Amino acid sequence: MSISRHLPAQGAYNIRDLGGYKTASGGSIPWRRFLRSDSLHRLEQGEPQRLHAVGLQKVIDLRTPAEMTEKPSPFERYAEVQFLNLPLFDDLSPAALAKSRSHGDDPLFSF
Repeated sequence: MSISRHLPAQGAYNIRDLGGYKTASGGSIPWRRFLRSDSLHRLEQGEPQRLHAVGLQKVIDLRTPAEMTEKPSPFERYAEVQFLNLPLFDDLSPAALAKSRSHGDDPLFSF
């Protein structure tokens, strides 16, 4: 059985599975474990539930707070999916990461 890397969803145009890629330790990323996507805020009604049904459990939204306010994510209040807004250019900026004193303070380890 072949697994498709692309997961079609009404409203989003680029949901891809990162499964199958090799890791630095020689293993591989499990299928349907890590997805990358564009514009989840555009998903049509019923699509968040469908994505959850195929295995989606966590969403990390990299948009800024202003973008989140203007176009909220449907997963922000979806109880079955763990949601984290981690603004890429805010929390992951070199200045913010330099302030992290331990892995516990690092935003990438808070999820």
